[in-house]
Amino acid sequence: YVGFALLYFAPVLGVMTSKMMGPPEDNMGCYWTLTWAYEHVFLGNQGFGYIRDILFPEGSSFRLHAWSFYNLYLFFGLRQFFEAVTCYNLLILHTFVLSGAGAYLLARYLLRNEWLALLAGFLFAFNPAHVARALHHMNIATIQFIPLFVLFYIKAIRNESRPALLL
Repeated sequence: YVGFALLYFAPVLGVMTSKMMGPPEDNMGCYWTLTWAYEHVFLGNQGFGYIRDILFPEGSSFRLHAWSFYNLYLFFGLRQFFEAVTCYNLLILHTFVLSGAGAYLLARYLLRNEWLALLAGFLFAFNPAHVARALHHMNIATIQFIPLFVLFYIKAIRNESRPALLL
């Protein structure tokens, strides 16, 4: 699925370090959230619950913001090695790789056929709705855990694995 992602997004890989994937729309809000949290929470001394940048100087509660802590913590880690735009684009690309792998595992478990599982992973990861959401809304494009949840849920219901219940 890494190869599929690189092939599919080959036209934008050359500018991945300088331009964000997708048009400058709602994705700018996701990018701002990631960079704000990196600068104020990870590097600074501010928490996630309150922001002074909005409604300055009093500030406002930030508890109901559309946080994606999974992406945020990955961004914190990647930001140690890459610029913010590159980190954002890597977060988008990884949703395709991991969602394809998760759907492959689920389909292989259900179908017991490697080729059909490979196709199912591709169809789940690179479906048009996922591509469209990835270019506009990173929070919504984070679908990689859905097939894994279904897989572990089925295993837990069938009593095949006690750790699956926790996963």
